[in-house]
Amino acid sequence: MAGVPPMASAQAPGPTGGGPPPGATGATGATGPAAAAGPMAAADPVGSLEGRPIASVTLRRPVEGREGEHEPLTGALEQLARNQVRSAAGAPLSRATVTQDISRLNRIGRFRTIRVEAQPLADGSAALVYTLTEQPLVEDVQVVGNRELSDQEILGALVTVIAGAPVDRFNIDRGARQIEDLYRARGFSAARVHVDERELEGSAIVIYRVIEGERVRVTAIEFVGNNSFTARELRPQIKTTTFIPLIEKAPLDDLVLGADLRALSEFYRDRGHLDVRVGVRTQLSLDGKEAKVVFDVDEGPLYTLRSIQPLYIRAEDIQRYRVEVLKDAQADVPYLTPEQMRQIGKRAYDAEQMSGMMSVKPGDVYSEARVRLSLLAIREAYGKLGYVVDHVAQPPVTVRIEPNPVRDERRPEVDLILLIEEGVPYLTGEVSVTGNERTKQQVIMRQVQVRPERPLDKTALDETQRRLEQLRLFKPGSVRVTMQPPAPSAPGHRDPLIEVAEDNTGEINFGAAIDTDAGVVGRFSIVQRNFDPLDPPESLADLPTSFRGAGQTASLELLPGTNVQTYLISLHEPYLLETNFSAGGKVLYYKRDYREFDEERYGGDISLGRRFGSQWRAELQLRNQWIQLSDIDEDAAADIFEFEDQRRVSALGLVLRRTTADNPYRPSSGMRLSLGAEQAGVLGGDFDFTKLSAEYTGFFSLYESFLGYKTVLKVEQRVGWIPTGQDSAPVYERLNLGGQSFRGFAVKGVSPRGLQRNGMPSDDAVGGSWMYFLGAEVNQPVYEDVMSVVGFVDTGTVEERFGFSEYRVSVGVGFRLYVRQLSPIPLAFDFGFPVLKEDSDRTRLFTFSVDVPF
Repeated sequence: MAGVPPMASAQAPGPTGGGPPPGATGATGATGPAAAAGPMAAADPVGSLEGRPIASVTLRRPVEGREGEHEPLTGALEQLARNQVRSAAGAPLSRATVTQDISRLNRIGRFRTIRVEAQPLADGSAALVYTLTEQPLVEDVQVVGNRELSDQEILGALVTVIAGAPVDRFNIDRGARQIEDLYRARGFSAARVHVDERELEGSAIVIYRVIEGERVRVTAIEFVGNNSFTARELRPQIKTTTFIPLIEKAPLDDLVLGADLRALSEFYRDRGHLDVRVGVRTQLSLDGKEAKVVFDVDEGPLYTLRSIQPLYIRAEDIQRYRVEVLKDAQADVPYLTPEQMRQIGKRAYDAEQMSGMMSVKPGDVYSEARVRLSLLAIREAYGKLGYVVDHVAQPPVTVRIEPNPVRDERRPEVDLILLIEEGVPYLTGEVSVTGNERTKQQVIMRQVQVRPERPLDKTALDETQRRLEQLRLFKPGSVRVTMQPPAPSAPGHRDPLIEVAEDNTGEINFGAAIDTDAGVVGRFSIVQRNFDPLDPPESLADLPTSFRGAGQTASLELLPGTNVQTYLISLHEPYLLETNFSAGGKVLYYKRDYREFDEERYGGDISLGRRFGSQWRAELQLRNQWIQLSDIDEDAAADIFEFEDQRRVSALGLVLRRTTADNPYRPSSGMRLSLGAEQAGVLGGDFDFTKLSAEYTGFFSLYESFLGYKTVLKVEQRVGWIPTGQDSAPVYERLNLGGQSFRGFAVKGVSPRGLQRNGMPSDDAVGGSWMYFLGAEVNQPVYEDVMSVVGFVDTGTVEERFGFSEYRVSVGVGFRLYVRQLSPIPLAFDFGFPVLKEDSDRTRLFTFSVDVPF
């Protein structure tokens, strides 16, 4: 560049200098003063030449040790820098483009300073030069002063600070904080890490100097000033724990203590103590290795909710009220009450309706958590009427609800004012679906819970998405149900758009399992969840993509095993002829080896179901099976020999179910109720008996952690009754408990015992005509949602006739292991201990199964 006139220039510092890279606006002199750019830096050279064609774009760097001399960038670094520059020869010179160039060059972190120079040329063009001072590279990363943690542990935690990376002070300082976090997790709350500045500047070697301090563990936790709640109630709210040898390390961690303060404050505010103040102090032992943590609580008064006052603040409504009701367009009316809203013909919830929706009522303790839940209920109520509420990120919003609690200055009471800006609700327009290349349109539309020209119910749209996801026909996370912006031709309507992505709905499964009831079972199955018998292939090549799209489920299952063998073919149509009826059928062969005999049955059944709303379902079932017993022990009960020959059971049954569970595989709330009646012999067969049943399973969330993991109580009750008497039904149709159905007892371990053919008592179960079971189980997550522990109590009886004279009770513990790759249902490992049993019962300590919720 020798011999050319001096060029106007501007300079920007690169990412060194103790913080993130600065913005590039000042770099070109376009919008602010340049940084240390020489006497011409502030003259905005690029701006004065803006619009001229660029003759050339040069990338260069200073020659080390030779001030004022430069050389071109070369190699990979030149290519990297060139990729960031959008200013090009032949294009007009632009301040904005140069600013963006510098911003991109700064972001890659390879340059200490970036200098831009522009020179006017005689032909009316301009030469553009970027002078880039390279950022030095880290020569090495070292740690000194560390005794408790090894170099490998510390350096392994540093991802961005490595040898060969650019010297980036922001990342280097962040690395120091990461090392402090490592020490804090080990109990060294006073650990501090500093960077050796002299070594970094002189040799580009990053040396972290560690001052470890003493390891401090928490040995006691105390609460002071907690008059309304006991320490036992407050302890679950905090993460700080106390030291337990071999179990809990309990390090003293300032960050955790800060989170504890916030959690305790929130706990109190959610219970009406709005003025609560919580502090924390630590008391160290003489050797500085143990600490007592004291939380100081100033609870303040207990606030109650005095009133709920909805006020409407939409400007158009207020002006209409002034003109139509007050006849004064200038009247001072800042808001409208529900009664005033009705005077102008606007629909509005009054205070009583609002209060009815809220879980917190006037006179209750003012709980911020319950207020949030109440506002959610009000927003959902608006959403059901077609309003787009303010917490939905799909504008335009048509109602906004802002809570404004007002405290009384003299008494601890709160008036909750709800400022509501209420517009016009939307009606549902045309529902459209995209992404379903194979699945038929009606399969998706069956699940749509909104209807054209009716209010656009947001809750119904959410339910639509949930139902489509539960079909398991589409890729996980791909189902989206959104409201499209209103069209100019129909401003009062919004069209729901359903977006899906087809998934592979066919499965070929190979596997094996061990079950304490069934033994070792192998499995080969072919399942198609989106079966369509009316979609045959046009050629052999089309076979892999044929028979799909109608939403039916077809399966072939082969399950050979040591104790149980099952082979079946089934087909299920959930929406028969596009109605609320369903239909299904299966053909099966089943064989099971019991202790006393082998049972073999084959046949099939057909079913016809009917849905009533979203929760109730009725199903009519017809089964026709042939059953035979073989390999009967010589000393088996006489009842077993009585039914040794092959017999036919033909029965017609009706089942009514109600399901409200929030998840079909791992429910945390809701219930399932089932009532059933079956009559054998209606359509022929060798037996004539009646069987009645009732089952209830309820799920209750006892506690939800900060991360959303729930402690769940499961309550289960089952009743079975053969009113025609025990002798009217064969042994393989009678009632029994044990195994998975009553933990602590073996399969058929809870059952009446028969007599041998010689009249002597037998140990063999012959089943009863009356069965009752009641159980409770608490499931507590211990590692995310992968593993949980359970405690349970199972109780019940099986007797020859109605009664509770031989009642059994067992208690136990176990754990659940959720392996997503194997099954959506957790594996169950349970240990049961009978505490009340009969002498003839057969017990079993361990039960392993799949934890099917119903």
